[in-house]
Amino acid sequence: MGRGKGRRKEQGWAGDTGCVEKTPVILEAYLRDTTKFPVISTYNRIQKGVPMYYEVYLDSIFLVSFVIHLYLLLLIRRSLQMEGRWAGILLGAGIGGVGAVLPFFIGGNIWVKTGLCVLISTVLMIGVAFPVKNLKSLVAVGERLLLCSFFMGGGFLFILNAFPWLRKITMSLMGVLGLGGVLYLLFSAGGKRMWGRQVDCRVKLIRGAESVTIQAFVDTGNGLTEPISGKPVSVVEESILRGLWPDELPAARVIPYHAIGTKRGYMMGYLIPEIRIELGGVERSFQEVYIAAAPEKLQRGGRENIKMLVNPRMLRNDK
Repeated sequence: MGRGKGRRKEQGWAGDTGCVEKTPVILEAYLRDTTKFPVISTYNRIQKGVPMYYEVYLDSIFLVSFVIHLYLLLLIRRSLQMEGRWAGILLGAGIGGVGAVLPFFIGGNIWVKTGLCVLISTVLMIGVAFPVKNLKSLVAVGERLLLCSFFMGGGFLFILNAFPWLRKITMSLMGVLGLGGVLYLLFSAGGKRMWGRQVDCRVKLIRGAESVTIQAFVDTGNGLTEPISGKPVSVVEESILRGLWPDELPAARVIPYHAIGTKRGYMMGYLIPEIRIELGGVERSFQEVYIAAAPEKLQRGGRENIKMLVNPRMLRNDK
């Protein structure tokens, strides 16, 4: 890979009968540092063992790992509709890059130190990039990270096997950046249907000591906004709101709406102090949210258990 391309010495190993053909080898261990260090590959064991020497440049490994983790974090943010900020995502990708080079500076068993570095860097990366507040959310994001890694890795292998002439191009930072970007765009566009179906969520409406937990749906067709503040407005059945205000509903704001095939109308909107949304195993909290009261029951695809339509703008943290 660029400057980090492996270099080979024709040095004999114990039991070696001479030089072997220059066949591609599979690197099975990290090198301890940037100096030349013998590594036994699968191919070498078949050939009675020949020491292979590689020069590894840690800056290249860090940058490539940074780029790959950046694309993975962006895929996670898109698929889980999370509010990860660019600063957090970039810092998280940097932590992933550090985790890739850290084993070079640590002694001990290669599998143990690599596993620990990957585990620790992954937890820190997720914690920095996304607003995970509990172990359940951390595990959910970690599972999505594995899924996205599977797709990205499989995409790389498929393209390189289908188009062998791309291998030399992708052995550089710009090659990884370009191919990774193409795969990100493909998975983002193609994954809309797959991830878009995962729009069921659980919502907890909280007002002081009163709270109500309901099943909700992220409605991409909901573009309601509160006229004065411009905040996104979600819709809930009026009977649900009466669970928060048992005596009498408070003063409300008028939320105008227009649906296809119907005349323009309005609903009454109420300010909820806090709502918590659990989507894809990740729970997020929102403060001061406007909720419009639907006078009739909400149904989505004939499902009567849906009591609320969540505005997707709220999940993207738009204003």
